[in-house]
Amino acid sequence: MVLTNHWLWTTARNKVRSVTSRIQSVIAIPGEYRAFRGLRNDPGDRIVKDTETWNEHVAVVATYPRISLAESTSRLLASLQDLGATVILVANDSPDRDFCNGRWMDHADVVIHRANLGRDFGCYQRAMSHLQKNAPVGSLQRVSYFNDSVVYLPSSSTLIENWLENASGTRALATTNATQPRAQTFAFSLDGTTAFSPSLRRFWSHLLLSNNRTTVIRRCEKKLSRILRSLSKPPLGYFSFERLDEAVQGDWGKLTAGEARGLRWALDFQPRIASSASIPAADRESDSAEVRRRIAHEVPNWLGPNRAFGLVASRLLGFPVKVDIIASGAATRRDVSDYLDTSGIEIEEQNKLLDLMDAHHIG
Repeated sequence: MVLTNHWLWTTARNKVRSVTSRIQSVIAIPGEYRAFRGLRNDPGDRIVKDTETWNEHVAVVATYPRISLAESTSRLLASLQDLGATVILVANDSPDRDFCNGRWMDHADVVIHRANLGRDFGCYQRAMSHLQKNAPVGSLQRVSYFNDSVVYLPSSSTLIENWLENASGTRALATTNATQPRAQTFAFSLDGTTAFSPSLRRFWSHLLLSNNRTTVIRRCEKKLSRILRSLSKPPLGYFSFERLDEAVQGDWGKLTAGEARGLRWALDFQPRIASSASIPAADRESDSAEVRRRIAHEVPNWLGPNRAFGLVASRLLGFPVKVDIIASGAATRRDVSDYLDTSGIEIEEQNKLLDLMDAHHIG
């Protein structure tokens, strides 16, 4: 009965939030449309660095430049360059942009500055416009997209290389929802035919930008995934329960207390995981290896892996750490601090990252 009541309360809460968000997004449309029209003649939208040489693989990196994430983004850019990609860096306006430019300029082939509108999808849209006007799109074999909502670790370069080295079709570093896979758009990759298909050209050209996180997920990420599912096979995620289960050798009792906290968060955030995993009410509070494994098996069917698996996937696979992992309650500052101590990141960067995660607001 406790589980049922918790599920009903959580469902009702999420429904109210969804309806409220939808109403707010409709009210905001006139203002968003005016702001979007203003971008067309915005003097702040400029190409800072350009190239005439295009490799078969183009990687787009969307950023809201922050000093605390300067080294993380540098690691990502360097990894993409090592893969032989032509790198387009699109930086939204921010107080730290000039500082970050000094760190990033040598690691990008194209650098575009723009107004801070539309979050990562505003950057993706701007990059696609530049590609279609300036690149030989018929010869591009792959376009990959990344944003800075995650922290790329020293070990993440190997993960990215393994993921993209022999990529084909529509790929995402992670997906959610087994029946209708949705690409997690902090890192996804499309073959050239899909990237420049009529459907996606229309998507990018007609996309109405918003700075509201929930609206961006609904209007951009979910719609993009629907289009991708209609064009070809569903987006294929590189990250999977099976990959992580193999990394822990099937023994989820090996997780640290901080890593296990992510699984507990997932169960509280999405109570239906318990019934889906066939966990009896009496065992719901258990922290046994078997219960942990059952929860972990179901997480990808309901949630993205970035919070529930955040620290263990980072430690074992080099998976980037979500910037909101502390704000969401999926980890504590101490959990992340203990992990960063062993990650190979210098202490000065560690402190900046922890301060950013502590102050981060979801929205």
